[in-house]
Amino acid sequence: DMVLVCQSSKDKYLKCINCGFWECRTLHDKEIYASYDDYSVGDDSYIDDRETRVKEATRILRHKFNCLRKNYDIKSFLDIGCSEGFYVEAASRLGLDSCGIDVPSSNNDRCRDLGLNVISTDEKLPERDFDFLLLRHTIEHIPFFIDVIQNYLSLLSDNGVLCIETPNQDGLFLSL
Repeated sequence: DMVLVCQSSKDKYLKCINCGFWECRTLHDKEIYASYDDYSVGDDSYIDDRETRVKEATRILRHKFNCLRKNYDIKSFLDIGCSEGFYVEAASRLGLDSCGIDVPSSNNDRCRDLGLNVISTDEKLPERDFDFLLLRHTIEHIPFFIDVIQNYLSLLSDNGVLCIETPNQDGLFLSL
């Protein structure tokens, strides 16, 4: 249960009355999302250096999964906001049943051309559970992210892990 703490012309600050977690909801116009139609991260060199990026994603995921192995049996992986699918491909290389979700764009087509299981946010969500949900450098782009996370939590297995990473230097991680 979130309560409004304060509001400006661009932001709402809410606080969970149960746990004390704070959320800043930036108020965006719908036009901001129109720019995502043909969105691609970076320039061609970003895509051309795919193997290096997938290897780095594999290294990062391997480390995370090794840390979690004692308490969690991770066999399936969902990358929410998968962009070019580097982490989807990395999870597949690690032997996981992997899937990615991103806003409708040409990125999704490129991922599918590579044989990756990627769906658009405007498509029906998979009717299954995942052991590991990743939102990496994604949440800061989602207004009303608590609603979005609650929607995706329905895809998390009973003993699954939700991993949220954000580049926000003033964010929750550095506050802990």
